[in-house]
Amino acid sequence: MIVIFNDSPQYPNRSVGAYRIATALRRAGHEVEVIDFLSKWETAKIIDTPDPDLLFRYLDKIPNVEWWGFSGKFKEAFQKLRLNQAPGQGNQAEYEGHYTLLSMDFENRLVNYIRNRKGTIVVGGPTTDSVKQYCDSRKVDILCEGYADMGVLAIHNHITKGEELKFELNDKGVKVVDCDIHYKDIDLNTIDTEYADNDFLLENDVFPIEIARGCIFHCAFCSFGHLGKKPGTYIRSKESIKKDIVDRYTKYKSTKFLFVDDTFNDTIDKMQIIKEIREETGIPFEFWSYARLDLLRANPDMVDMIGEIGWTSFTFGIETFNKASGKAVGKGANPEKLKEFLINLRERYPTHLFQVNIIIGLPADTEESARETTQWFIDNPTVTSNVRIRELNIHTSKKRNVSRIAQDPAKFGYQVKPSLGVGNSVVYWVTETGLSLTKAEQISRQMQDLINAHLNGGKTMNPATAMHERLVVDYDDETGMMTNTKADVVRHYLRSKRRYRGV
Repeated sequence: MIVIFNDSPQYPNRSVGAYRIATALRRAGHEVEVIDFLSKWETAKIIDTPDPDLLFRYLDKIPNVEWWGFSGKFKEAFQKLRLNQAPGQGNQAEYEGHYTLLSMDFENRLVNYIRNRKGTIVVGGPTTDSVKQYCDSRKVDILCEGYADMGVLAIHNHITKGEELKFELNDKGVKVVDCDIHYKDIDLNTIDTEYADNDFLLENDVFPIEIARGCIFHCAFCSFGHLGKKPGTYIRSKESIKKDIVDRYTKYKSTKFLFVDDTFNDTIDKMQIIKEIREETGIPFEFWSYARLDLLRANPDMVDMIGEIGWTSFTFGIETFNKASGKAVGKGANPEKLKEFLINLRERYPTHLFQVNIIIGLPADTEESARETTQWFIDNPTVTSNVRIRELNIHTSKKRNVSRIAQDPAKFGYQVKPSLGVGNSVVYWVTETGLSLTKAEQISRQMQDLINAHLNGGKTMNPATAMHERLVVDYDDETGMMTNTKADVVRHYLRSKRRYRGV
């Protein structure tokens, strides 16, 4: 038996990583149980009586565990660490290793429980950069970086059979496995995900579905992996994607999906695939995905297909309306034409959900240009459902994947030095325009407050709540897709798990 802990951060929607890994292991003949909503097991406030021992009584019921996995997601535990420190520690001089959204005390209690069962701990997911900086071998045995569909099988055989594993031993005694280098031969046509009965999914759940792994672009500020992909090398086949969609519809009656893809419309081929799936299956599904507004503007055929394929919710990484900044980082579309197009797109699709992401601190940005951008959204309040404004982060070399700006800050006009603060993985920067990281943080907060006040009634809103009148059940914090209510989903999950193991 393998136990994988997960904490779907956009609950009640399930993140896909843990279940994809569980699928790969199950298909290889191994028994796996995923334990989701991990941080909810700590407080158990969402069930009848708070019960901090519930998780451990549950784990006692699982015999013969060969190893224990923890799946990380984009919400890094380290962002909350100062609030989750052990009692009496205060602002400790060094971060204690942390890789869950549990409190520090409860995470350490869980680690001690696993160690008392002579368990091996494997951690994977997008937060591994932070984990390997701050966690030593007392809390982690193996750290799995990159897409682990094949690597996890090698890790399993290493743990259970002593077979060879390709890894580097870091200075904290942790075996670091880079799956994107040593275990990268993944057939994208086989990465459909299957759920087990003991995952206790509900009808009408919103499911994440992988469409592609990577992006053909390489924007200068982007620190994701798998950038600059060659066309045709990173997209799943139509039949593989269709298999996931049909399975979710048949088993769970789901017609709403999160398409996991760095940039869904980086090629019209993906849109055509979805159109054909919709036509062939007759399933009236709709979905959310990331998109580039400039590509939609440049391709009228893409715009025409939006309604045909069920694409109802968008997150546009516009990043800037400063023409010089956009040109410097690989987004050189004319800002005025983008604004005009966004207005036209809203007129054509009045009920669709548009979120726009803006970055403050790109090479030519000034406080004035940031305020001008904000003012445009205030002056055009119906165009977007939400605007998210954040400062630019330039990461240090400690991060596994760093942006082109981080690789050569001076080339892009940045002067940098290490940021103050324990465990900081970003650098302090100043641009040639005089803007700094500190100033960009301040402007971002101010502009976000202005946006919220003028567009969203003074509340911190997400794209879902801005469209709440048309969501008849509940909505996901980031994407606005309809879901079952959060409380009901987690309550149902915990109660079902208790019954399953007789706890």
